[in-house]
Amino acid sequence: MVKLFVTDIDGTLMDSNKQIQGEDITAIRQAHRQGVRMCLASGRMYEEIKVVMDVLEVPCYAICQNGATLVDCSGTVIVSNTFRSDLTLSVQHVTSSDDLVTVICSADANYVRVRTPETNH
Repeated sequence: MVKLFVTDIDGTLMDSNKQIQGEDITAIRQAHRQGVRMCLASGRMYEEIKVVMDVLEVPCYAICQNGATLVDCSGTVIVSNTFRSDLTLSVQHVTSSDDLVTVICSADANYVRVRTPETNH
C-alpha cells in the first residue's frame, strides 16, 4: 500500500511569515525516509511550490494553481487543465475595467497587460 501525505502550503505547512517550523521539516523528511510519498497543494504555480520542496529537501508531487496542474516528483506535468484561448479572451474582455487588473496564469507564469506597482507583488 502506498502511503501519501498531502498538505496545503500557505497557512497550513507555512505560518503567516511564510516559514516552515523546523520540527515539521524534520517530520516530513523522516516520513519520506520511511517511504511516505509527499504532495504539496497550493494555489501557487509549480515554480513557487518547487521553492518549498527545496526547503524540505524531499521530492514531492505538486497540486498547483488550485488543482489546474498536477506535477510528479520529477517535475513532469501529469495533468494540466486550461481554458480555451477564446474563452480566456472573452473573460478578459468582460472583466476589463480601470478598477480591475486582469491576471492570466499559465503553469509557470502570470501575465498582466499593464504592469503597476501592485502587479509586481
